[in-house]
Amino acid sequence: MLNIINDIIDISKIEAGLMTVYKTESNITDQIEYIYTFFKPEVESKGMKLLAIKSLASTDSIINTDREKIYAILINLVKNAIKYSNKGSIEFRYTKKGEYLKFFAKDMGIGIPKKRQKSVF
Repeated sequence: MLNIINDIIDISKIEAGLMTVYKTESNITDQIEYIYTFFKPEVESKGMKLLAIKSLASTDSIINTDREKIYAILINLVKNAIKYSNKGSIEFRYTKKGEYLKFFAKDMGIGIPKKRQKSVF
């Protein structure tokens, strides 16, 4: 319940332009590896596989971002994939698109209905 309340508060701050961003250099490959190591036992306990695809070498994956916010986003992405999947595998990855990174999860879960996708993403 507390997480839901905090998420609502964060969304309200973002919409109001009041969210503070603390940018620092961060190694995204290291963050992906940490999340993989953290969630792997939980995924395997459900009889599933967790795959983390890292498209940049560790030395090339230094980005300037709010490290804690990236962790929160990626953790929520993986947690939702775990929550709504009961078989197969969960793959999370990032790809580089010009100056930007695109993060996504692929799983065998129920998915997000088409009518909700625009508001979610």
